[in-house]
Amino acid sequence: MLPERFLLGRPVRSLQTMLRAISRSYPFLPRLVPDGIFEERTEQAVVLFQQNFGLPPTGTVDNDTWDAVASVYRGVVARTRLPRSADVYPSPSFRVEPGGETLHLLVVQSMFKSLSHVLDEVQDAEVDGRHVDGAAANTLWLQSRGNLEESGVFDNLSWDLLTRLYAIFITRNRRVE
Repeated sequence: MLPERFLLGRPVRSLQTMLRAISRSYPFLPRLVPDGIFEERTEQAVVLFQQNFGLPPTGTVDNDTWDAVASVYRGVVARTRLPRSADVYPSPSFRVEPGGETLHLLVVQSMFKSLSHVLDEVQDAEVDGRHVDGAAANTLWLQSRGNLEESGVFDNLSWDLLTRLYAIFITRNRRVE
């Protein structure tokens, strides 16, 4: 049986979770396992937090300590979370024929422009929203490399392949599905 000073429950697990996240940015804090048990390691983390964030180092989590932990946690999460993704492809049925023009191509062309710096076969074409010249050639190149129908029409399948290449070569996101 645990001594009376040991606390159990969700608030303790929440505290441990926040302190664990904070420890990634402030390595002086131990990396806690959020188990919901307020034991010596959790108390040590609280004391270290209090000492380093201008609170009396009591090891007790009063309102001031809880508020400070929560505030630092929110700041750490805001600085370290992945940026929000944006859905920029208009719809599954969206397509641009060769010779067409649309503002939606600006994103596509910008992605091709980035890829042109790492893939020799991709042309460094204008970013102007027109599906001509380099943009059309890049679409054909993409379709040929992806075993898609080489129509030159930029469509949902072309978008899917382009975003995968962009994730691999530009953003280095290896979790491409």
